[in-house]
Amino acid sequence: MTKMNEVINELLEKSKNFGFDEAEVMIMDDKNFETTVYKGEIDNYSISENFGLSFRGIKNNIMGYSYTEKLDENSVGMLLENAMNNLKNIDSKDREFLFGNEDNLEYVEINQYNEKLNEILKNKNISFEEMLKNKKVRNELIKICRKNSTLSLKEIGKMFGNISESGVCKILSKE
Repeated sequence: MTKMNEVINELLEKSKNFGFDEAEVMIMDDKNFETTVYKGEIDNYSISENFGLSFRGIKNNIMGYSYTEKLDENSVGMLLENAMNNLKNIDSKDREFLFGNEDNLEYVEINQYNEKLNEILKNKNISFEEMLKNKKVRNELIKICRKNSTLSLKEIGKMFGNISESGVCKILSKE
């Protein structure tokens, strides 16, 4: 079991002891790589990571919310306490629902599209940097990606070095 799964399970288990009737946890873990290429050379690049852990809990048909960007030994208790304090200050009489409770839906992990690009590059035996330097190869890969995925033009552009949607459109329209 991964560390994140352990935190999720701990948070959900302790939420019962804290008095919540229902609870859900959402994790946002995002890693970005951005680059700018000028005259075939990498001009600039940045790598960033964003993390967030959100908790929603219902008690007596009232929902409390809490969120943190920091994961440490105090996070679980802080999230539960803040959500409980939050719901005590809610005046709404509207009934709240958590995802899946009404429709019996399942949570699914969302895999980001960069995995697809890494797979394509591996199959073509080319590095990300080489792909960015060689526009002909990059454009061919963009066309392959568009044919074999449901990604939007914006997502494809971001994946291939932050090309604008109109730039991706121009690449796709060329034979």
